[in-house]
Amino acid sequence: MIRTNRQVLRLHFEKNVNDANNICVGGTTTNITYIDGKFGMAANIATTPSYISIPHNAIMSTINTYNEITICCWAYHTSSNIGFLSAKENEHFEVHTALNNNIRFIPTLNTYIDTPAQSFPLNTWCHIACTYNSSNIGNIYINGAKQTVTQSRYDRRLSHIAIDVNKPWMVGARWNMQYQYSGIIDDFIVFNKELKEPDIKRIMLGLHPIAV
Repeated sequence: MIRTNRQVLRLHFEKNVNDANNICVGGTTTNITYIDGKFGMAANIATTPSYISIPHNAIMSTINTYNEITICCWAYHTSSNIGFLSAKENEHFEVHTALNNNIRFIPTLNTYIDTPAQSFPLNTWCHIACTYNSSNIGNIYINGAKQTVTQSRYDRRLSHIAIDVNKPWMVGARWNMQYQYSGIIDDFIVFNKELKEPDIKRIMLGLHPIAV
C-alpha cells in the first residue's frame, strides 16, 4: 500500500519500527522481537516489559484538523488479560483487549466503545479497525465486519475528537507502559480519516483505500 495524504503512521515491522512513510521517525522498542506475521514480519510482544514508542510528530496533530481517525492492525492475541494495541496518553486513541475476549476503543476521554464478548478470539489472526469522528459514535470492525458496539460512561460523540497531546504513540502497551499486550501485531496503520467498511476490507488485503 502506498501512502495517501490522510495516512498518519504505518508500521510494517520488517525487523524495525520505521514508519513506512518516513515521516514519524525515531521509534524505539523495548524487548520486541520479530517473527513471521500476516504480511512479512511482525512485532512479537512476549516478554515483560515489551512495547513500541513512536515520538509525536506534527502529522499526528492533523487528526485534530480533520476531527476523524482510523486505527487498524492485524493482531494475534494469546491472553485473555487486558492488553493495549494502541495508546497516546490516558484515554486518547486507545485500543485494547478486554476481559471477555473483546475489543474496547477509547478515542477520547470518557468514551468507551466495546465489541461483544468473544468477538476477538484467542490464538488466531484478526484484523482490527477502530474508526471515529466528532459527529457520531465510533465503530469497530473485526475481520472487515462491522461490530454491534455498546458505549459506556459519558456520551461525548458530538463534542470533539480526542485531543492529540504531545506524547509518543504507544503500540503494545498503555501510555504508562502498563497493560502490555500479549501476542503479535502486524501492519499497524493510523489515518486522520474515518474509513468505511469497503476501504477497511481493502486494507485487510494490503490494498490502497479508495476514499483517501
